[in-house]
This record gives sequence, C-alpha cells and structure tokens, in this order.
Amino acid sequence: MKTLRFLPIALLLILSSCKKDKSHTDIENTTTENSTASTASQEKANVDPNKTVNSKSLNSGTTLSYQSAVLTPTSINFVKSDGSQDIIMFGRNENMVLEKMNALIGSPSITKIIDDCNGNPVKTFYWDENLTLNFNNREAEWRLGGWNLQSRDSKASNYQLASGLTVNRKRKDLSKPLTVKAKKTNLGYSLNLDGVTAVLDSDADDATVTYVYSGVNCNNLKSGVTPEGEIDY
Repeated sequence: MKTLRFLPIALLLILSSCKKDKSHTDIENTTTENSTASTASQEKANVDPNKTVNSKSLNSGTTLSYQSAVLTPTSINFVKSDGSQDIIMFGRNENMVLEKMNALIGSPSITKIIDDCNGNPVKTFYWDENLTLNFNNREAEWRLGGWNLQSRDSKASNYQLASGLTVNRKRKDLSKPLTVKAKKTNLGYSLNLDGVTAVLDSDADDATVTYVYSGVNCNNLKSGVTPEGEIDY
C-alpha cells in the first residue's frame, strides 16, 4: 500500500528530470547553431567586396586578372588588381617570360621561328586578339627583344604606353604635334613616338594608328615607298 502511495511522486520526479534534460539539450543545440551562424557571419563580413579574387588560387587552369598593361620601349608592365606589378623586361629568357604571360593572358595561339628576320633568326609568340612578342637568339638562348600591336586584334588597344599611345588611336590624339609629318613607308606612315614606332594608315590629321612596335621587328619599314594597298599617283 505504501508503495502505491509513493508511485505518483516518483513519476513526477522522472518527468521533471526528462524535461530538464530536454531543456539542456535544446540550449546546447541553440548555442551550437548560434555559434555556427556567428562564425559564418564573421567570415562573410571579413570578405573585402573591393578585392578581386586571385583566380589562380581557385583554378590553376584559369588566367589571372590584371587591371592594365603598360608598354614601354623595353618592357611590358602588367598592373594587377591588388596593386602589384609583373614587369616583363627585354632580355628575359623565353621560359621566364612565357611563365608570366601564360599566367596573365593564357598560352600563345601561334609560335614560330622566322629564319630570316632582317638577317637574323627570331622566335615569335602571338596571343590571339592581343599582341606579339619577338625573341632573338643570344648566347644560345631565346631572349625577349620586341613587342608589337596590330589594329586587327580586338584586345590590342588594352596595351598602351603611359602617353596613351596604342593601336586605333587617331593622329590628332597622339603626343607629337600635327606639324610633325609622318614618314611614308611600305607599311604606312610612321612616326617615332615615346621611344617606339607607330604606323598610321595615312598622313592626314584623322589618320588611325594601325601598328605599334618596339625592339625586334620582322616587318622591315622601307622609307619613301608607297604603302601597300595605296595607289601611287
């Protein structure tokens, strides 16, 4: 009889204990969820929205982004989104240059050796819609010796000198005064600007730059010759 009297009390104690355990479990789960959410929120807050992700770290097969490509008479300077620069100087060996170029704009579309480039062998690498790099053979090694841009390439104008000189620019927008006349050559009308050579499609004030090069160049300019495709009256 005594046993029956205490049975309700025992049941109440068991139920109370279960409820407390459940409440404790719920608190633990809530704490874990809040901690996870807090961490995720913190990680999201730490992402710089103005920073361009280095695509090489995401996929080694993709190309790195760059903000601008500045040409000089003896180099190509790639300014990347994080402010750092990759400077490719003339005289660098083929492997070093290609490693940087492959990372920045991908593999070249065409590679060939020209046995007679104005009397010397030259190895050229052409990046479709971008630019061409020429290497000459020095001390049994191919070394960067020149670059050139052509107006037919859609991305060629992305490469500019500090003055803004590039292909598809108008003569009147160039740094040299209009009073300085371009020389008539077999390729067009040439001007020496900012230490490089620019070729225009005519000698008019609104002429367009069709070709820019520095250093080794296999398109030998011949002064005083009527440009190809132009009628000599």
